[in-house]
Amino acid sequence: MKNIMRNMLAAIVLGLLTFVSIAAQTDHARPASASTTRSVTDVEVISQLEAYVDKLVAEDKFSGTILIAKNGTPIFKKAYGLASKGYNVPNRTDTKFNLGSMNKMFTSVAIAQLAEAGKLSYNDTISKYLPDYPNKAVSEKVTIHQLLTHTSGVGDYFNDKFMEASKTRFVEIKDYFPLFVDNPLLFEPGTKWRYSNAGFIILGAIVEKVSGQNY
Repeated sequence: MKNIMRNMLAAIVLGLLTFVSIAAQTDHARPASASTTRSVTDVEVISQLEAYVDKLVAEDKFSGTILIAKNGTPIFKKAYGLASKGYNVPNRTDTKFNLGSMNKMFTSVAIAQLAEAGKLSYNDTISKYLPDYPNKAVSEKVTIHQLLTHTSGVGDYFNDKFMEASKTRFVEIKDYFPLFVDNPLLFEPGTKWRYSNAGFIILGAIVEKVSGQNY
């Protein structure tokens, strides 16, 4: 487990360093005094990246897909390692990875971007964006901030209903609602902390409603 976490962190740091290297090339990012200094080219950055990742793959320390975009346009995309060691199936750039709760970071960023754009407020309740949410006792009391910070009291959806259901039925965010929507709050919102997967399902629905895009 320690090796897995170390390698995940190494990959994340690598991505951030690469992003910083690319961003540093832009004219507006360089101070005037450095105008005569040669910028590192995209090709050089990618070459260094590939050499580093190839080393990690050879040491069985990285398996996954890397994509780097500059100004919204992908400049590097490549898959490494195996999706299944048991069946010797290689990763592809369209391989679907089970990220687990790391997905919550994407949801949090999406909410933050909508807040930054003035399309929602952290203090808004669920009911403002999901007026048809079946459990009014929850939707009219719980705020977006409480959902993000696991202080909503909403709880989880990994229950008997989920375990007994065919997982093929869970395609859209709304498909998860019947698993938990009728449950009462575990505590008064904002008074305690308890990890809540269901809370982030609700946040995903809010992202869809506010952005108008499928999440």
